[in-house]
Amino acid sequence: MQAMPDSRQQSFEEIYGPPENFLEIEVRNPRTHGMGRNMYTDYEILCRTNIPAFKLRHSSVRRRYSDFEYFRDILER
Repeated sequence: MQAMPDSRQQSFEEIYGPPENFLEIEVRNPRTHGMGRNMYTDYEILCRTNIPAFKLRHSSVRRRYSDFEYFRDILER
């Protein structure tokens, strides 16, 4: 059963205004460290939110590429 679309017109603010709750994640600023077999790359991860369950509204951390691979493997199970 499909929900019927809301037939009322939305205001400009409803269409283009900020969402009530948001979680933005940005991965940026890769840095490569070490040499040869000891070389690895890490990335800066920025999180911004207004969701009350989160203690911090803004946070930043650096993680290695291998952490993303591990996370992907967990999600694929």
